[in-house]
Amino acid sequence: MGATALADNAYLKRRRGKQRSGFRWYIRVPVPIDIQETVRKQTIERALNTSDIKEARRLKLPVLAEIFEGFERTRNVVRHWGGRSILHVLSRTPARGPGPLEIVAA
Repeated sequence: MGATALADNAYLKRRRGKQRSGFRWYIRVPVPIDIQETVRKQTIERALNTSDIKEARRLKLPVLAEIFEGFERTRNVVRHWGGRSILHVLSRTPARGPGPLEIVAA
């Protein structure tokens, strides 16, 4: 058995259940500073729904890709709206078609 590379476990966090009946693996990614105000979070967490580390390593890549893609979509929306808060834009924009929140949440 060799040592596990640090990159294999990057973004993975293990957490116990509420009833202490085991643990699950999660992805935890810090939100980039430039979009924290828009996202209103400092970290994004997603459950991988597994207690097996090998399966967690396999499942993490598509989840990370989805999270980082969401960051890019959020940046694009913020650029499109001139750097203003999305909530500020929504409060001033008449309702028509999908708004920025639907784009970010998609």
